[in-house]
Order: sequence, then structure tokens, then C-alpha cells
Amino acid sequence: MSGRLVGVLGGTGPAATAYFLQRLVERTEARCDQDHVRTLAFNDTAIPDRTAFLLGRSDRSPLAALIEDGQLLEACGCDLLALPCNTAHGFFDELQEALGIPVVHMVRETVAAAAALVASVHGTTISANLPS
Repeated sequence: MSGRLVGVLGGTGPAATAYFLQRLVERTEARCDQDHVRTLAFNDTAIPDRTAFLLGRSDRSPLAALIEDGQLLEACGCDLLALPCNTAHGFFDELQEALGIPVVHMVRETVAAAAALVASVHGTTISANLPS
């Protein structure tokens, strides 16, 4: 098989996982099925509620389940992980520390993409070519 394998740590919002996968397919420039991003999605809906834990309404942390699922995807050969749930990013640092593969931080990537877009919108042909 060729191409990197992207693990999708899903189920923490099954609709968010489905939407992420749909957008990945829609936004991939592919002429045929084989041009698409190789993914392995684990939609684990048994992960304890992230919001309830973070707001102190539950003592059941989702962290152990997130790590276990991430390690399963890593053991299956994934090269990196996507985490489609915004709230699950509250456990990002601990999750990343427990894994040997990178986890894409959706919020940081979005901020970086927005910053790049803003920079290009504010630039002009003249200002872009001025010496620094």
C-alpha cells in the first residue's frame, strides 16, 4: 500500500466524525478512488462525555479512553491522527504525550490557516515585493 495512513479518533461526537470524513473526501483533489487520503476511523461512542468532565459534572475522565483508542490506531499502522471533536482537544497535550505519532491539533491548524489567509488579504503587489 502507498501513502500515509491517517487515523481518525472519532466517536466523540459521531456527527463530527462523519462530517470530518465527508469533508476530507470532498476537499481531496482526486481523479479516482485511489487518489483519496487513506484513513482508518475508529468511532468509539463509549468514550466518557468530555464536556461533562471538563465542567466538573462528571468524575469520568475521557483521557484513558482517548489514549487507548489512539494507541490502537497507532498499532494499526496510522502515521498520524485526526481528532474531529473540538472539546476533545481539552485533552490534547496528554494524548499527544502518550502517543508516538503526531496528532493534528484542529484548533491550532485552523488559526494558522486563518492567519495565513489574513496576511495574504492585507498584502498588495507592491508591499509584497518591498525589500524587508
